[in-house]
Amino acid sequence: MSELTEWLKQRLAGDPRSIRELADEIGVSHTTLRNWLAGSRPSWEACALIADFFGVSEASIRRLAGYDAGAEARGPVGDLSPEEEAIVRAYRAGNPEGRRALLGVARVVSASAMESVEPPPEERT
Repeated sequence: MSELTEWLKQRLAGDPRSIRELADEIGVSHTTLRNWLAGSRPSWEACALIADFFGVSEASIRRLAGYDAGAEARGPVGDLSPEEEAIVRAYRAGNPEGRRALLGVARVVSASAMESVEPPPEERT
């Protein structure tokens, strides 16, 4: 059983509200809350809901859920390619000057990409 599952069970022990009521207050379905209490790991985003409900840090909930220690710094980048993830990490690790430079490059790349996209037929003159 995960650390978060144990933590949730301890926090909810003795709470007079039903699972449905608690789930509604957290912002998830009762099935989702039951799954967490049975050992399922909540998503990165759901950890924020749990943290908000209990008034604790998102980082602490994510650690209990088993997200690695560097996940707080990276954020949810699992859907990015390795190249995109490297760019996000470089930005987050950079100093303000480096971040501005990286944003400048991103704007240039984005603008040139948009120029190569044909406008929809209704916008062509």
